[in-house]
Amino acid sequence: MLFNKGLALSGAMLAAAIPAPVVAAELVAPTKVARVFTVSNLTELRTALAEAQKVAGAEIRLNPGNYGALIWNYKSYPLGRVYVVAATRTKPVFSSIQAASSNNMSFHGLKVTGGGGKLVQLNGSQNMSFTGGEISGFTENGNPWDESATALQVRFSKNVLVQDNKFSDVRAAIYTQRSERVTLRYNRVISVREGFNMVSTDDLQVRGNHFSNFYPRYDLREHPDAMQFWTSGEVKGSNRVRILENFIAMGGKRAIQGIFGGSEVAGVRHSDWEVTRNVYYGSSVHGMSFGAIDGLKVSNNVIVASPHADVNNSIRSADGTESGGYLPRFRVRLTTGVVGWNNVLMTNGVSRDAGSQVTQYDNWDIFDAMGWGGVPWTDLFAAGRPTSEAPALSEFITKSPSAARTRNGGVLTPFVHGVRPTTKDQTFAEVRTILGN
Repeated sequence: MLFNKGLALSGAMLAAAIPAPVVAAELVAPTKVARVFTVSNLTELRTALAEAQKVAGAEIRLNPGNYGALIWNYKSYPLGRVYVVAATRTKPVFSSIQAASSNNMSFHGLKVTGGGGKLVQLNGSQNMSFTGGEISGFTENGNPWDESATALQVRFSKNVLVQDNKFSDVRAAIYTQRSERVTLRYNRVISVREGFNMVSTDDLQVRGNHFSNFYPRYDLREHPDAMQFWTSGEVKGSNRVRILENFIAMGGKRAIQGIFGGSEVAGVRHSDWEVTRNVYYGSSVHGMSFGAIDGLKVSNNVIVASPHADVNNSIRSADGTESGGYLPRFRVRLTTGVVGWNNVLMTNGVSRDAGSQVTQYDNWDIFDAMGWGGVPWTDLFAAGRPTSEAPALSEFITKSPSAARTRNGGVLTPFVHGVRPTTKDQTFAEVRTILGN
């Protein structure tokens, strides 16, 4: 069912409304550095990092091996960026990496695995990147219940890129806090208890990430999110936020919240958000919920229910492994300047409170088992309703031909999500483009 009908967007208008991703060309210029080091252990790595401060850019190549814990704080590379990279396809292994109050450092192709705390810390730093890596808990068994670690933390930092990494077997994947110009993109988040937590972070882009197979501890009253924004203990919210082309596939018997943004502090608000071409498939009422935002554009998202949502209850199992489920919604609370269009939803438009200002048009209501009406699944998706725990993105592309597609409803074309198979030179070309050095 099409509701709140408005003017259809042309293909050109739709393309103009969605910022294009930065994609490396097939052939890119190799990274130019003044010196190349090859190291095989932590002592040699620390020596090379110290020497690299004296040259106009360096690449430090790490042979396979176990490097332990790298603590490299208060280090500056004013003459040129230092790249710490895997020398081969085999990822060097660290128990943790801490690069606080430092700048102009890039880590690529590394594996970090540890039993607790913050495994990678980029705090109080500038112009930093962590790419092409793997971060996991101490026990890589697909069960994060026995893990307490946070994979990566960014606090009090500027100009940070985190891309093409796999996060698994940790309690939480990423925390950003009191930072600006942060880009989190093309990461794979799987077998964790919590996804991305973003607090008081400005000029933030969250793009092309793939979330699936979360395993929260309901016995501890956890209510996990793929992405969560909050303000507890803060004096400002998150501003100029772009959430684009993320795929959240949560079809198991566990209600996982999709994108949840709000404020716990009276008078602390967020502003200027765009949420475009994301897919949420799951059984939490908070498919995409937004609160205390001034200026929110939400377009061409798909927010649909997995079969588990049809239980329509909040019962949690005694062993803490499963929860009930509800129809996911697009919700706003105490939010102004909301415009929602071309979204595929499970309910008749935006769920809003009296304190929200909402303009909506050309959204599509899909049939649900609760008897609230809607168009059949097969009118929107070629294969009908997806049923697996982690379906492919292709199952959520708007059917062609269809009335919804004619009016640009939903996600019209596939988008890149999860870890990409880029080369080292392609990655560093993107680092230079995004971080500006």
